[in-house]
Amino acid sequence: MHDPRPIIVVPKSSQVSNMVEAAELAIEPRAQRVGIVMILPRSIQPADLMVSGVFWPRLLRLAGVQRVAVVLGVEAWVIAKPVFAACQAKMREQGIEIIYFHEGHLESDSIQAWFDRRRPRRRVTTDMLVKLAERYTARSDTRSAGFALKIAEAQAQAEPVETAATAQMSATAIAKLERSAAATAV
Repeated sequence: MHDPRPIIVVPKSSQVSNMVEAAELAIEPRAQRVGIVMILPRSIQPADLMVSGVFWPRLLRLAGVQRVAVVLGVEAWVIAKPVFAACQAKMREQGIEIIYFHEGHLESDSIQAWFDRRRPRRRVTTDMLVKLAERYTARSDTRSAGFALKIAEAQAQAEPVETAATAQMSATAIAKLERSAAATAV
């Protein structure tokens, strides 16, 4: 039985061009079979992610890695969000599937779900994001704490809409079932 978990990679270098150690990944069969999770420094910038699209694909292909999940700090994730699509397209051209997560996703099973190609069982909740913001604040990283709270607020505003839509769909489904049951009884 194969281990379904990806290999976790914490780059030894802060330079994007030196973050992927192809020789180390090439000897790890799980990296080729499942993929890798790269936990990048919080100081990463959107330009660095664009540069990764140039440097990483060749090294990843040499190592046989086809799937990469990149975990960023919340601040870096929010700031870099506009360049994700371009980075993903550049990597896809080279045969590498890549996705970007923020630190809050480490609390859920979103990353493993992506590797398993399934829906997450535990999503990132507003409570998780508030706790993440508290941890940032304890480290005196108020800027990242603010970004975590902004994500939490946006998620909290979206949740009631989803709940109302779900309730409407449930009411409609119940009404249809009742009509069907009444028609069957007659």
